[in-house]
Amino acid sequence: MAVRIYCFSGYEFDPVHALLRSPTDEISLEHRIASLLDYFCQHPQQALTKEALLDAVWAGRIVNEDSLSVAVSKLRKLLHDSRGEPQFIKTIPGVGYYWLPDTTLKASSTPSAAQNVDTQRVSASTVQRRDRYRWGLLSAVLLILVAVIYLLQSQGYLHPAAEPSSTASDQPAAAALLTAPAQAKFLEAQKLIAPAVYYESTPANYRRAIELFREVLQEYPDFTPAHVGIAEAKFEMSGLRGYRDLQLYLDEINSIVALALAQDPANGHALELKAKLAFLGEWDLETAKTYYEKAIEAMPNDPGVYLGYSELLLIRGRYQEADKLLNQLRVKNPDFYRYMNLSLVYMFKGDYPRAIAETQRLINSEVPSRQHNHILTRIGVLTHDDAMAMEHLEVLMREEGYNDQRIAAYRELFAEGGIAAVYGQLLEERNEDNLGQYIPPLSWARYAIVTGEYDIALRHIQDAIKRKQPQALILHSDPHYDPLRQSEEFQQLLAQLPN
Repeated sequence: MAVRIYCFSGYEFDPVHALLRSPTDEISLEHRIASLLDYFCQHPQQALTKEALLDAVWAGRIVNEDSLSVAVSKLRKLLHDSRGEPQFIKTIPGVGYYWLPDTTLKASSTPSAAQNVDTQRVSASTVQRRDRYRWGLLSAVLLILVAVIYLLQSQGYLHPAAEPSSTASDQPAAAALLTAPAQAKFLEAQKLIAPAVYYESTPANYRRAIELFREVLQEYPDFTPAHVGIAEAKFEMSGLRGYRDLQLYLDEINSIVALALAQDPANGHALELKAKLAFLGEWDLETAKTYYEKAIEAMPNDPGVYLGYSELLLIRGRYQEADKLLNQLRVKNPDFYRYMNLSLVYMFKGDYPRAIAETQRLINSEVPSRQHNHILTRIGVLTHDDAMAMEHLEVLMREEGYNDQRIAAYRELFAEGGIAAVYGQLLEERNEDNLGQYIPPLSWARYAIVTGEYDIALRHIQDAIKRKQPQALILHSDPHYDPLRQSEEFQQLLAQLPN
């Protein structure tokens, strides 16, 4: 079935799947931003009033012009547009906005059932009335079923099956409320957002999960677990990009979390999301601590919650608490031995031999992970073992697709001046890949520290804090920043961070 694909200024926009593509990136847009861009693309080079945009994007909901201003600001940021010298969105004072690019429409083809959205909206009110009735009926049936299962279990006739260890529960009780086709979509989407359990964590898999969740919501608009699943998928997909675009999703995910917790205050997935947003998106460490503790109470067997909490403890310099927590978990569940958070604890404590041994154990026995090479590259730098740093840097470069010729050029630099020479080149070329030292601007700061260019490092750290790059939170604890720690400028930067 043909779908709309808008083309403008080197971008492609798929409004049905809320995807914005450039020659170098693909971004999943939150609903309001996608709706706004869709309306702009439908009305290129026209003066659009604020009233028309509010009506089109918010569909009759009572919102003020601030909501539109925020959405336009987010879209400008995505398109790298400037309000002063706009290439995409021009403000018309007292009127509204003007979409500048010459926008063309091309057709694409996909078998996705998500393309039936416009047709289904025609009978939206009928569907909602039917679903409210079906929801009530199925809820009654579910209560009876749960009672029967409980009775059989209490009498010893039925034993619950063990659930797989996963960062995302299959939520069978919730799925039981759905028709068989919707249930299959929901459970498949849940598997897609369970990192490294069923599928590889990739943007394509997260986008497919979002698509499946939305298909479920077309039939069951009030099915909260599907909304939470979309929020989880968008958060994790942002994580694959170093959370560089997390700020774009904060409002959307927070609204989903608020809805879920209003319906069920013990919803473990929503509690964990709230903790993650407070931690990495809002830098509110006390709120993050509160919600991690609530999430642990709600999901005591979910490793992801404990791992997130241990990272919060590391950020705050509570190494002994993190060490104790992770070792207790390993006693409770040997599956926790496959996670590398203890390597981070040992590294932050300065116990580099144990950090290396722990990471090497994982490399030898577990599924290969980029994180293993990240930490060994960092430890190589911290211990002045340039050979170790370069060895694992090369692995990361190959995983990023660098060819033999390019790697050979870096190796020549290494032979001349060690890891500092290589980092100097990465800094000079403004390399944006995650090669073990995070992503820009913080990676550039870390390269500059190794090369001794401390003024450049401080400038990039200031930029990272301004952008709320989550990895800047470890400035207090990470020994990589020790060469700067006594400077007044660095102490002023630390004062801008929560602790």
